[in-house]
Amino acid sequence: MISFAMVLAGTALAGLYVLRRLRFDWFIVATVLASTVLCVDYLTYTEVAERNYDGPAHIAYVQSIAQHRQLPDVFACAACGHPPLYYALGALWSKVVLVGGWMPLELGLQWLSLLLFLGFVVFALLILR
Repeated sequence: MISFAMVLAGTALAGLYVLRRLRFDWFIVATVLASTVLCVDYLTYTEVAERNYDGPAHIAYVQSIAQHRQLPDVFACAACGHPPLYYALGALWSKVVLVGGWMPLELGLQWLSLLLFLGFVVFALLILR
């Protein structure tokens, strides 16, 4: 549970810092942070297979790249035919960030996805501005 609190606090603080640094008003900052909290809350009571029917295949893809340092065969898993950039980034993320074992792999990958999503939201807000 400590790692979950650290993920939520770190992500919220990073989002707050970036959005305020880019001079977005407090309404937009509050909206983005509230959606982040809702997303993290959703992660607490659902399993990866509930959120995504082929979620375990995606995790297997990341683990295969992390363990063998090469792309798996296209037919090795249901997701192994997908473009490898996100999965290679997830494998690198799991090796660097999750080295201490203080966070489960699934939560670490969801955190990476959340951080990437925040980056996309900030970029979209900059475009709209």
